[in-house]
Amino acid sequence: MSSNPSPPELDAMIAAGDVLVRAEGLGKCYQIYDKPQHRLWQGLLRGRRQFYREFWALRDVSFELRHGETIGIIGRNGSGKSTLLQLVCGTLTPTRGTVQCSGRVAALLELGAGFNPEFTGRENVELAAALLGLSPDETRDRLDAIIAFADIGEFVEQPVKFYSSGMLVRLAFAVQASLDPEILIVDEALAVGDLAFTLKCMRRIDDLKSRGCSILFVSHEIATVQKLCDRAIFLEGGKLRAIGAAAAVCSVYVSAINTTQAGDESATAGSRAEIPEIEDDEDDAWPSEDAVAAFQTGITGVRTGSRDLEVRLAKLTLPPGRTVAFFDDTLVLDVYLEARAEVPAACVSAYLIDRSGQLIVGTNTHYEGIEPGSLQPGDRLHVRFAFLNRLRQGEYGVTVIASSFLGHSQTTYLDYIEPALAFRALPPHGQERWALYSAPVDTRMRLNGRQVASAGAER
Repeated sequence: MSSNPSPPELDAMIAAGDVLVRAEGLGKCYQIYDKPQHRLWQGLLRGRRQFYREFWALRDVSFELRHGETIGIIGRNGSGKSTLLQLVCGTLTPTRGTVQCSGRVAALLELGAGFNPEFTGRENVELAAALLGLSPDETRDRLDAIIAFADIGEFVEQPVKFYSSGMLVRLAFAVQASLDPEILIVDEALAVGDLAFTLKCMRRIDDLKSRGCSILFVSHEIATVQKLCDRAIFLEGGKLRAIGAAAAVCSVYVSAINTTQAGDESATAGSRAEIPEIEDDEDDAWPSEDAVAAFQTGITGVRTGSRDLEVRLAKLTLPPGRTVAFFDDTLVLDVYLEARAEVPAACVSAYLIDRSGQLIVGTNTHYEGIEPGSLQPGDRLHVRFAFLNRLRQGEYGVTVIASSFLGHSQTTYLDYIEPALAFRALPPHGQERWALYSAPVDTRMRLNGRQVASAGAER
């Protein structure tokens, strides 16, 4: 999909700092022994007879990563993505080919790799910083910021052997992202963290991109690759299937997946619930103080604003018996707000976002023609939104915003929470969707002038 520069041109680019990673004909072969003694026999006979089978995890892969460029690496499990990143980082030695790196590399590969399980989180940060080339003074200057980014509370003083996988990735990413690297390598690690932390990491990656950092990024999230990456590499069976613009390569990957995958069969068709009316009785409609306190203390996303109109509670209700949202389910979002000061033209917004922070669908009370008007201190507001779940399988967040809306150029955000909530969506039985959002479509078909089929938008 793209033409690569000739070797002399690449040498010139590397010398000028334009190309930071150059891989040529990379291949990694493993020797597979059926029995333990075969490994001994192979050593004793010194190659006069072969007691192993060859497995090529990667074969003949070439690419270059330029300054300030982000490349996504996609493919099915076992396609060689992690092997490629380990070869670039130098933690694996290639069987064939060469790879050259120029610049400081920060790599987030296996969770907790390099951490001493007996050391505390703080001690591991200091150790990792030293191994990555930071001086003691540089480490001290960055230590508080690293610990704050990881946001693991008092566990930073506990041995990491007691950490969950999510806590490990928080600490590991915080260390690597603090380096201001020239090359950042991330291997699917962000899929382990919760949604709020993933969004924080994506903001940090965007910040590094704006500073000219080059990024190699492995992910199964096609939307994230399309949003974040300039180019993409599609690996299949250890071989380079496609390389080029991210959108084009992702299209090739989706087409390949669609030919072999019928979809996740764990879900059935969703049910559209009746949207309940909001109770007229204020005491019955307003949540308990315990529920409000639990929501307030449980917010892990970014929260900004004066809170003159404060979100006291946001609650997502799924159809009865559901712990995840099935395709076509109705998701009911209740937002409870309280005015702390006079608020002219109050407005409440709700948006669904994916793990990369990309806005998928949303609305606000102004667009819906519901205008609560100006609020006085102590006024309580209860807004109910209902979304029809047409999302692709994955984890999603709900951003809730309280604002004063006096026009598009005069909007003041009073309480902005991203995300306020998170939920997981599953596809319909055997009908995995690759678009982020599948809007209802009224479809008609005519054959030789005669209508033979139709499918209404409400099917």
